[in-house]
Amino acid sequence: MYAKPDVPEAPDLRSIVVRHEPTTGHADLKVDEAWLQKHNMPVVFQVATLCRYDAGANQWQRLPPPDPRRSWRLVPLSPAEARLGDRVAFELPRESALFCVYWSEQNEVNPSARSVRWREALVVSGRMLCNDIDLGPAPAREVAACVPFADHAEARFVPAPSAACAS
Repeated sequence: MYAKPDVPEAPDLRSIVVRHEPTTGHADLKVDEAWLQKHNMPVVFQVATLCRYDAGANQWQRLPPPDPRRSWRLVPLSPAEARLGDRVAFELPRESALFCVYWSEQNEVNPSARSVRWREALVVSGRMLCNDIDLGPAPAREVAACVPFADHAEARFVPAPSAACAS
């Protein structure tokens, strides 16, 4: 009887991170160069849905969807290139707002349906940020979030984006 070879489990895909531009406060999804270097494997990245929270209406609005045929192949850079900083994978609108982004990451080497990882992030973008959003337990179907405006930011409960923004 033959022993089954040890096949290492693929790492949990975490090649995309949210980063804020220090001078403007605007946020983007960026490539985590250190993660790609560590795992040394190409990843296919695709944004599925982008929503913006409308504070006046207290609801999420879907923004025009990214082209569903558009995906990005992320490959590790050389160490010298990686030191230049994280690459922008997806640029969010340049406005002070709370966004919800849904995206997928897939191991290009083993492109099975099981290798797709779906990610979701509430992204605060703008100059004004909340110092604390510990508002206590959230009511049903709501989440605590920092809602930025042009001249201030406010911690509040907002509707969970999943109902309005899920793909």
